Amino acid sequence: MSDSMQSTESDSSQHGEDTSQNREGRGAVRKQKDASSYKTPPIVIIGTHRNHSRKHVTPEQQVREEAEKKHEISSAIKGKPYERHVIPKIYSIENNPKNRTKDDEKMIHFLRTDLTEIALQEPYMGERIPVRWLQFESVLLEQAAKKTHYITFEEARNQAAKHGITDNTEFVTVLQFMHDLGTIIYFGSNDEKGEPSLKDLVILNPQWLIDIFKTIITVKPVEKQWSTYCDRWRLLADKGILQDSLINHIWSKHLHLKDELLAIMEKFDLICPQYPDEENGEEEKAYYVPACLRHPQSAQERESGEIADGTFYLNFYEYLPDAVFNYVTIYAARWSQEKSGIPPKLFYRLGRFTVGAKHNRHSYRMEMQPARPACIKVVVERKQTYGIDEHHKAAAPSPDICEEIIHFMQRTMEELRGKWARGIRFELSVACVACRDKRQSLHLIPLTDSHQEDEEIYCEFTEDHILMGYYWKQLQRQSESTLEMSDSDFRAVIKQLDRDDLQKLYIELELQSQAVQKAEYRANTTDIELQAMEVLRMWRQEMRDKGQLATKEIILHALEECENTEAAEILEEIWK
Repeated sequence: MSDSMQSTESDSSQHGEDTSQNREGRGAVRKQKDASSYKTPPIVIIGTHRNHSRKHVTPEQQVREEAEKKHEISSAIKGKPYERHVIPKIYSIENNPKNRTKDDEKMIHFLRTDLTEIALQEPYMGERIPVRWLQFESVLLEQAAKKTHYITFEEARNQAAKHGITDNTEFVTVLQFMHDLGTIIYFGSNDEKGEPSLKDLVILNPQWLIDIFKTIITVKPVEKQWSTYCDRWRLLADKGILQDSLINHIWSKHLHLKDELLAIMEKFDLICPQYPDEENGEEEKAYYVPACLRHPQSAQERESGEIADGTFYLNFYEYLPDAVFNYVTIYAARWSQEKSGIPPKLFYRLGRFTVGAKHNRHSYRMEMQPARPACIKVVVERKQTYGIDEHHKAAAPSPDICEEIIHFMQRTMEELRGKWARGIRFELSVACVACRDKRQSLHLIPLTDSHQEDEEIYCEFTEDHILMGYYWKQLQRQSESTLEMSDSDFRAVIKQLDRDDLQKLYIELELQSQAVQKAEYRANTTDIELQAMEVLRMWRQEMRDKGQLATKEIILHALEECENTEAAEILEEIWK
């Protein structure tokens, strides 16, 4: 590869030509990456057919038109969520060899060189892969090309043994490696608590699996539905409930794999089992499939727009795909059924869920807001139990329940970021009380960085000040929960430590090295500070899962154990 790069540069010097485009090409990507101007994975914009239909255009006009077009493209992506992934340099090439000039040939050489440099700077480059792994992968790809869509674990092991992969641990590692690449689908290695049947199934053709899933998550037009199953299709389209009898009908040719396919759909968070409704005596198995909901809910189901106590938001900064909301809905359906045993009600971009013990029932409504702002609105309400607690009729929701739901939503998003949405950003927020009744658009105030009740937030629209305690008394129990470290606390820690110090801190916090690596990878960047933030957030969530708090005292003690007293003293001063 280095030879080709050297020859490219020598070619340009021999010809003595050095257009502005050529000058841009050489070393541009290296400088951009050194300046951390883009995030991984990178996006490269390449304009093709550079000389198409331009026979009567002068070179000067062509250069001017290209500059205008590139400026138009750059302006279109400015401020978009994916902007940080885009390589700033925009390439223009002539991909038809018949229309290429010498300058075009040089630009293609520079493009190849830059693409090589971009690839070499990705964090996964430099990893060594045994040749026997690649040989085994080739065999599986050949089988998939011959319409062998799946094989058993034992059949795959026999194929691997022929290429020198005889150790069982290495074999499972190879399967997981190919699963991560998307070559195959296999859940056995991480499926200790899941369906045992998945350990024996290796999917060789992911597209075949997608096509089967599409038969479930794509509701057939009415004219293509069998009249016998019309009511079941309607239930799926209107309420997102998939009944077992409809599954048997749709998958009539795949019933021998039904359990495995449903288990994989659960793994992919596409479906969630519906708990049996003991009160109504419904016995047929059913699943929630929010991706099937396509029709806006009726006026009775839409929320009023009023912002009541117990209302908070997950702000996604103008980028919230329907798929992410559907994933959150699946998690909420599982959790609420576990907490209350009461089935949720699902609608398009809206869900109603119940939590809390008997006589302390609370419901929370989760609604995906319009594109701007891109956020999920959550409204927690206390449910009335008539004849027992009439005084609760107009009572505000319990701060304990609000806090529990907040932690659930944060935990859910952290898990989803690790599984399906690595690059997505979100922040726990509330609507500004000073201007929410005076403006049509929402002014959201982030809560993640402000846990102090006496801290003031300034509203730029009304020029009023709001005490954060106004919100926290509604959304959290006023106890030790306010001692939990916020993201701003984490930033203060990270600023005092280098990479080696951080690794020592992780060890003192008893974080597993594999979990640390996954969190750093989830940060989707090579920036050390952002990786550290992701690791410390993971630690905070682990502490919550244990019923404990991630406090400043734990961090300070860990730093002292690392013999980093200087950092500990600086942080104590900051946190006074």
